[in-house]
Amino acid sequence: MKRFLIITALFLGMLSVATAQDAQGLKKRMLDRLPVIDELRATQVVGENNAGYLAVLSADASNAKTIVDEENADRKAVYQIIANQTGGTIEAVGKSRAKQIREQAKPGTMIQSEDGSWLAKS
Repeated sequence: MKRFLIITALFLGMLSVATAQDAQGLKKRMLDRLPVIDELRATQVVGENNAGYLAVLSADASNAKTIVDEENADRKAVYQIIANQTGGTIEAVGKSRAKQIREQAKPGTMIQSEDGSWLAKS
């Protein structure tokens, strides 16, 4: 629980570390694309993998690939900021974030478990 709170605080506090312009742009891009991502998750076109990134799950989702790639690039940038602050790795931050996402996801969201299997959150 303590680690969860630390990672959450660092995730939300990333603006103080990165340059203001870069961080603001990163935050804005992620917020702007959130409604589309929410819709893609709700329709199970994409899911949340166990590394803290989005994954395209539908074979007929060419329109989703670009937005998923953009979101994952921004998530990686956030994870790098947090890793730099904590002395950890991007991978460790991503896995911690994946756990948060699993806990907070809406029912029906496709979630990849730690063993790699995919399930719709109940």
